[in-house]
Amino acid sequence: MKKYRLEEIEPGMILGESVFNNLHNVVLLGEGIVLTERHIALMKNLGIREVYISGKGIDTKEEFENEALDNIINETEKKAKKLGVQFSAKNFKDALNLYEDSVIKKYDSEGISINISEQAPILTGENDIPFDRKHRAMVRETKTIFKELKKSNAFDYDKLVKNVHDSVEDMTINNDILKRLSQLRKDDDYTFQHALRVSMLATMLGKWLGYKTKDLEDISIAGLMFDIGKLKIPEFLYNRADALSKSEYEMYKKHPQLSYTILLKTKGVSQGVRFAALQHHERIDGSGYPLRLKSGQIHPYSKIIMVCDIFDAMLTDRPYQKAVSPFEAAEYLYHHSGVTVDQEITYVFLKNLSEYYVGKKLLLNTGEEGTVVFVDTDFPHQPIIKVKDRIINLHEHSNIKVIKFI
Repeated sequence: MKKYRLEEIEPGMILGESVFNNLHNVVLLGEGIVLTERHIALMKNLGIREVYISGKGIDTKEEFENEALDNIINETEKKAKKLGVQFSAKNFKDALNLYEDSVIKKYDSEGISINISEQAPILTGENDIPFDRKHRAMVRETKTIFKELKKSNAFDYDKLVKNVHDSVEDMTINNDILKRLSQLRKDDDYTFQHALRVSMLATMLGKWLGYKTKDLEDISIAGLMFDIGKLKIPEFLYNRADALSKSEYEMYKKHPQLSYTILLKTKGVSQGVRFAALQHHERIDGSGYPLRLKSGQIHPYSKIIMVCDIFDAMLTDRPYQKAVSPFEAAEYLYHHSGVTVDQEITYVFLKNLSEYYVGKKLLLNTGEEGTVVFVDTDFPHQPIIKVKDRIINLHEHSNIKVIKFI
């Protein structure tokens, strides 16, 4: 990789590092894109003088990427062997080859643009029984599927569909999703637990968006299955406290393709479920991966999973990051709405979620305890709180933060 002056850049060159705005908080052009005349003109207008280039021509792109992938696989194989972790370079490459044949060529030849606009009646009802207690069989059998997938690429999809069909109505019958999530039994297997939580969040969000039962079942399955590609890469790539190296991160970024490959081989899986797995790390501005798609090319299920994945990940303690409050996670989504995540989906998610904040007790960073008394739907991440005899509007006191619900 080499730094080039902008006047040396030609169409067809491959961008080696992402180009950011002046504040360095928005990706303008993502690493790995093949530059066009329009890209070069954009950088010129923004006053960008130098960029890193990793490949010198569109005809060398495939050769360059193959060499980079080989280097990544070799490094990962060595590290896995050193740590005593099982990793098959051949299986990994075979899966990616199938992905390339089935997906990349389709995007290159025709593109994908999908729109689901049907509205549906909303389910209603109340039920306070913890989800994992009421649906023990579904939770247990889904966890068994995750264990099977670590050993092979096959699983009992029909059983998963039946379990979801039996559970999805109850999953949406109690609108207080934060309470429902808090009732889940903690599990050491983060990938499984995260999938279960995202599935519940996504199903509820699908309900709020007006999807019918069949779509809700697909969205629920997508939430359970979107991250299964992680089961095919060494755990040290996503379960460690220190930062990944660049090559390790490139390997980690292959998990959406691996998820898609498994689902592609599984009979009966809908296109929407497969795309949700493939596209959940895409971003509507084109800054995501693996295909750097933009809003119109991303499946609606993917946009739903995207929001729920980010929200739940921020609420969960990981070796490399501490959990934040639902309000901080909501604030993150609020500020990225319409930039990296879909604006309508994010608005519906935050608005409906915030309705169940009222009456909940919480701890502030001042050490005080308070109760949510009102939520402005325009600022769902900044509620009005009663602390003893005082009323505090967090929208007017940005220095006061919610630590957690109590």
